[in-house]
Amino acid sequence: MDAADLAFTPALEQAELIRRREISPLELTDLYLKRIEQLNPQLGSYVWVMADQAIADAQAKTEHLATHPETLPPFLGCRFRSKI
Repeated sequence: MDAADLAFTPALEQAELIRRREISPLELTDLYLKRIEQLNPQLGSYVWVMADQAIADAQAKTEHLATHPETLPPFLGCRFRSKI
């Protein structure tokens, strides 16, 4: 699956890819941050992008997945909060 396909994959399917460790939360976050960087100059959709915080949060979730895969909610960010 290429980046464009992954970007338009439904969220629950993305969550399943994360559970199966086919992608990581960090890879998915990086994908969307790159799309924002590429497309936002033309679209003007974002005034403020907290990329550093998003990367830190995704890294924490990637580490959590590696050590506690059984505790993941359907949408990883809904109940698990990293301490940043």
